[in-house]
Amino acid sequence: MTTIMSKLSAGSGAAAAVLVVAAQGLFALTDSFAPFVAHDMSIWQFQAIRAALMLPVALCVAVAFGSWQRIPPRAVGPVALRTALNVAAIGAYFAVLPVLPFGQAAAGFFTTPVWVVVYISLSGGKAPDPRMLITVTLGFGGAALAVGVGGQVEPLALVPVVAGGINAMSILVTNRHCRHEDPCALLFWSIAGFLVLGSGGVAIALLNAGGPGGSDAVEVLFAPPSAIGAKMLLLSAALGLSSIIGAGLLMRGYQMGESASVALFDYSYLIWAAVVSATIWGQAPTATGLAGLGLILLAGITAIAPCRRRAGTEKAGQASAAA
Repeated sequence: MTTIMSKLSAGSGAAAAVLVVAAQGLFALTDSFAPFVAHDMSIWQFQAIRAALMLPVALCVAVAFGSWQRIPPRAVGPVALRTALNVAAIGAYFAVLPVLPFGQAAAGFFTTPVWVVVYISLSGGKAPDPRMLITVTLGFGGAALAVGVGGQVEPLALVPVVAGGINAMSILVTNRHCRHEDPCALLFWSIAGFLVLGSGGVAIALLNAGGPGGSDAVEVLFAPPSAIGAKMLLLSAALGLSSIIGAGLLMRGYQMGESASVALFDYSYLIWAAVVSATIWGQAPTATGLAGLGLILLAGITAIAPCRRRAGTEKAGQASAAA
């Protein structure tokens, strides 16, 4: 296994892209079960149970790869920040999945690559250029179509867009400040973060027990914990295993590749989501939703292409200087 990891570490941008595409496929499959799970347990209960089941698995994975001794992070601050951002983003996304159509929520969340490029531009201290303005207009215009702006829109439909922005911060922190952290360690602390999130959500729901009801979203967020049968425990374990593999692949992909280039392949989630929704749950996207997804994809290509060229030019320059 160590040999496999060393080969991946020396891999190309193509290897990073393959890892990200595979990870997004696993995520789409796992996420699509959120509404189904919500019928039998609260979303926070699911997060806590899944994380509790997966922490020992993550530790076993670290032992198998010979990296268990590197679970304590080298840089505590960046790893803690990355974990907090990742948990906040995915937690918010999961919280609205039971009350929003899967494809609609996915479209909002996958403004992430557009956010990545916006953050990269802003961190460079440069004023937005015309290409950046076009990118933002296309990206967030597409998100508006996908989440239903102009028709009857749920305010909660904007939550995945905000979560996408937070997720973009997590990606940049991973790429810029966690490159030398062991992927198994990052995975371990992410799962620990979800255990804290789920436990906190269950505690708040218990404190709110018997309180006034509200919308479907409020009912989902503050649903009290319930008795869990063997079937749901098995499903939680299976979904947790899928998530843990996906998270490991995604983190390794972002460590190996350049942020803006790899971010383009995050869009494969939208393709996976459409396939999963249509084949498993029978939810075909609307024409407006497809138009929105098309604009988001175009925005990603428009924004990321110059970043990829710039990265290639820098590498060529470094090679020439070395020669």
